[in-house]
Amino acid sequence: MERPATHWLAALAALLLLSTLACGGAGSSTGTSTVPTNPTATYEFWKGSIPNSYYSLNIYGDRALQVTGKPWMVLKRDPITLQILDCEFGLSEVTQTQIPNANNQPGSPEPTLAATSIDYYTNLQLDTTKPVTLCVGWGAKPTLVNGVQNFTFQVGSSPGGVGYNESWSFSFLSSTMWGDVTNIDKTYYLGIDSDSKAFSLMKL
Repeated sequence: MERPATHWLAALAALLLLSTLACGGAGSSTGTSTVPTNPTATYEFWKGSIPNSYYSLNIYGDRALQVTGKPWMVLKRDPITLQILDCEFGLSEVTQTQIPNANNQPGSPEPTLAATSIDYYTNLQLDTTKPVTLCVGWGAKPTLVNGVQNFTFQVGSSPGGVGYNESWSFSFLSSTMWGDVTNIDKTYYLGIDSDSKAFSLMKL
């Protein structure tokens, strides 16, 4: 005696469900994960509204040139761990002033760029009529260390095997950040220098 059509439909539906589970459907370990295996990095934008300063040193290690502008930063984070992977940092609306020093030796002017040459300048709302300095560019920072609401790294290089010439340190809360830079090249003084917590930024 043949089964009613409804029984065949029920049996077919059960077979389809089993097939789906076996081929990576719901509950299968071979299914597509909700966490991407190669997640795209996320970016955060920070900017200061008040001019901050750092100093270019002369050959004697004196602070000889004051560079002033509004700080900006782009942070690159791992979207899963939220660890900071890289950053870009500089000042916008830059002015440069030679300052008196013990050896009466001027500092070399800092190179500047057009604001439109900076990645994400529109996100940062940079004034495109004024120059910017790029203090820290994108690139490998093997010394970057993530702490608890802070990160540090060293960049730059000096001749003669001196190594890195600048040490950077930043601390942050949910919407505020502050940081500074220290010259660590005591031979050629090719790094830049700032006061403690010289840079103050807000998250955009």
